[in-house]
Amino acid sequence: MVGFEVSVNGKRRYVAGHAQAQSLHIWMHGGFPAIAAVRGLFGVHGSVAIPAANPRQSETLSYPSDRLGIGDEVTIRIVEVDRADPPTRRNTGAGSVEIVADQG
Repeated sequence: MVGFEVSVNGKRRYVAGHAQAQSLHIWMHGGFPAIAAVRGLFGVHGSVAIPAANPRQSETLSYPSDRLGIGDEVTIRIVEVDRADPPTRRNTGAGSVEIVADQG
């Protein structure tokens, strides 16, 4: 499957993707123009839209946000992978649920 490999300052953060992905999104968010003044008011976030039980809706799998500042480098590679990294949140349209990784 196709995924987005997101790295910040050369450190791989995650591969976002899903076998039934309808769309993959990576976006920047933050407090413009205050980014120049304070680290952490700007970030990068990834999500994947997948089919929901209701055919007119989709669910969203979200990956962790990273706080950024001036000079940080974000790299996004399009990759072919067998499986993506697990997301940290799932939004079903009825609300958002945090996903806790299995420690076993």
